[in-house]
Parts: sequence; C-alpha cells; structure tokens
Amino acid sequence: MTRRARRIAALLLGATLSLTLTGNGAVHASSPDRSAATTKVVNILFDAFSPPTVTITHDTTVKWKNVSNRVHTSTADKLVNGVPLWDGGRILPGKSWSRYFGAGAVGKTFKYHCKIHPTMKGTIKVT
Repeated sequence: MTRRARRIAALLLGATLSLTLTGNGAVHASSPDRSAATTKVVNILFDAFSPPTVTITHDTTVKWKNVSNRVHTSTADKLVNGVPLWDGGRILPGKSWSRYFGAGAVGKTFKYHCKIHPTMKGTIKVT
C-alpha cells in the first residue's frame, strides 16, 4: 500500500470510527463502553487552541469545538506508519470533532496542531 493510500485509509477510518489507543500507543478502532467517560472541551479560537494544554484521565473524550469563523483541524504530531495518530479533518466553524483516550493512553503526552494554521499547537496529557 502506498503512503498516499495509507493516509487516505487512515483519514476515512478516523472519520467513520471511534479511535482509542492500545497499550503501545497504536490506534485501535473500537466501541468502548463510555457510559462513565467524561468529556473535556478544547475551544478552537481564531488562532489558538484554548486551553493549549489539557490534562485528562483515561476514559475521557476530548472534544475540539470550533468557535472561530475559520476552518481548522486537530491533527496529531505523532506519526504511525507515516500517518498522523489522529486527524479530525476539516472542522468547520460552529462544528466539533471528538477523540476518545482510553487506558492505553495513560502516562502519555500527545502534541497536536492545526494543519491549516501550523502555528496553532496544543497538548493532551493523560494521567
């Protein structure tokens, strides 16, 4: 599979499935029971993520909410086989995108950015 095909497959997977992290940090598609899970909101401003650093416990969903009038993304800095660990795609103004962080994410820090506006950076710390 070519790098481009892997990237397209990963984007499609991210757009259609809930993604969690396995113990080794790899992406794992699943549907965990989130009845006890919490949600942490990161607002996407005109030129920044707010708050820029979020500390969460596992079994937490992070929801990126675009409160600006520009299109943004939430894209992991970490690559797995040449593809970002996550990429929420284009988050339109007024829309949001969410990602679940399971037990496999405990003790890890995830840096991310907006692909459209690369100076926008954020960090998720999972305890």
